[in-house]
Amino acid sequence: MLIPLLPYVFELIALRRLPTALFGVIMSLEPAIAAMLGFLILDQGLAVTGVAAIAMVIVASAGATLTSRTPALDEVQPG
Repeated sequence: MLIPLLPYVFELIALRRLPTALFGVIMSLEPAIAAMLGFLILDQGLAVTGVAAIAMVIVASAGATLTSRTPALDEVQPG
């Protein structure tokens, strides 16, 4: 039960220190990192469709993160 706690804590620390867009792009790489670790450590294979699916998730997430526009603080109107 405590094993997922450590990565979660590291993600919260990174979120506080990194710009939001950079954090979003890094988080979009998580499926690829998990697949790579599964291949290297657990000797698990991945079908071509799995690789394509991971690539689509990364591109979609990175694209959404990089193209989103958040208003600057001086553009936000109170109330």
